[in-house]
Amino acid sequence: MAGATGGSGGGASCAFPTSFKWSSTGPLADPMSPPGHTFVSLKDFTVTKSNNEFVVYASVYDTSGAGSYSGVNFNFSDWSQAATATQTYMGNEKTGATVAPTLFYFTPKKTWVLTYQWGFKYATGSDPTNPSSWSSPTNLLTGGPSAAIDQTVICDATDCYLFFAGDNGNIYRSSLPIGSFPGTFNGYQTILTDTTANLFEAVEVYTVKGTGKYLMIVEAEGSGGRYFRAFSATSLGGTFTAVQGASTEATPFAGKNNVTFTASAWTSDISHGDLVRTDPAETQTVDPCNLQFLYQGYDKTKAAGASYNALPYRPGLLTKTN
Repeated sequence: MAGATGGSGGGASCAFPTSFKWSSTGPLADPMSPPGHTFVSLKDFTVTKSNNEFVVYASVYDTSGAGSYSGVNFNFSDWSQAATATQTYMGNEKTGATVAPTLFYFTPKKTWVLTYQWGFKYATGSDPTNPSSWSSPTNLLTGGPSAAIDQTVICDATDCYLFFAGDNGNIYRSSLPIGSFPGTFNGYQTILTDTTANLFEAVEVYTVKGTGKYLMIVEAEGSGGRYFRAFSATSLGGTFTAVQGASTEATPFAGKNNVTFTASAWTSDISHGDLVRTDPAETQTVDPCNLQFLYQGYDKTKAAGASYNALPYRPGLLTKTN
């Protein structure tokens, strides 16, 4: 059994971050297409660690046939190996692909959980590095809104919460007693409302180690490219409020205006990804002393005339520098 190993940080503690500057790598990997497929993007990342390996699940867009989204998994021990790590095909959206995934280890029942879309689903398993070992999918949500995209699950000591977006300016939440999870959430409430551009998609929620606070990030559509806004709360069932200094295009959580590049600036989009969780537990804990963010970006010079689905998204890694 692949256990949930790898803690976050040492003895140091840091305050809840309210301003962000990042340094970015170049593109870390290209999509690897299996026979009969043509993948043009590698995107929508979830990342954590198991037995000292980074485990990444992602979406790809396949232009072969009628075109469809698919899911892939790749695993590696160091970021320098991401480019050559085998990408295992998880099927396409017509056969239950794991699109826009979230991966975590559910400690109370000692099982790994993978959630994904469309029509939110989850699967369980004992080894996230072996994608053929996942259970058959089960519905993650009933009674949801007509628009539902980009789910994530996070738990505290008593409850698990499902957060998701709608591509419509709304962020939604549902809850379930922790003893009933893994299970199906029912119903929802709208917890944030703004313009579609300001609250678009790719919502993620984290426990920020040692601060007593939770961090929510949401992707927004900016005039200069996609970027992330930050919100905070003191309880998962409470009110999330914008983090001043990290919630506008001018001063984002992560975006063109606060990211520098180790080489050329290869993307103006800082889009759908995941803070790197070295602790894979259901608390989705991140260490504010050591924040990294695996995101999707693309080179506009290689995307002339491409539809959104066909944009050549690639993974990049941000490291917080302030």
